[in-house]
Amino acid sequence: MFKRRVLSVRASLAVLALGWLVAGVALIAQRQAEAQLRRAEQAPVCAPDQVFAGDACRAGLDGTVTALSTRAAEVDAGGRHLTFAVSLHRIDISAPGTPVQVTVYRGVPIRIDGDRIHVDAEDSPADRVDDAREFVRAAIYLGTVLGGLNLIISLATRWLRRRRPAAR
Repeated sequence: MFKRRVLSVRASLAVLALGWLVAGVALIAQRQAEAQLRRAEQAPVCAPDQVFAGDACRAGLDGTVTALSTRAAEVDAGGRHLTFAVSLHRIDISAPGTPVQVTVYRGVPIRIDGDRIHVDAEDSPADRVDDAREFVRAAIYLGTVLGGLNLIISLATRWLRRRRPAAR
């Protein structure tokens, strides 16, 4: 029963290599996300007529949170009501009425910062960096654990078979 579930040495090495290959590709994606985050942080300041035009500029607007849930944030800023997707696990404060600074990049709100509120929009450059980092960790750990443990077990099984005298 146990022998059927263990991969061969070659298959274990393939799983290990595949995990590290996926991690390498994810590292490249992480680098690209970090470069995009740097571009957003170093973008020139928007002129008042460019804030929501979609130009490659960044603006900080004073605003007030009108609603905050685990899925969406609603803020009144720059004379507009902005709603954007967020991904929060929990909300620790009562947010409505909280003054915040809204960061707008390329005409889209990407971050809100307040006294006790620091939220990145879903699919913002900072969110992409976080997602890429988590994926890299998962690929490295899973590839190493699955491939490495299977390799150790298959090598041990091989060694035990060689040590046993052949039954006649």
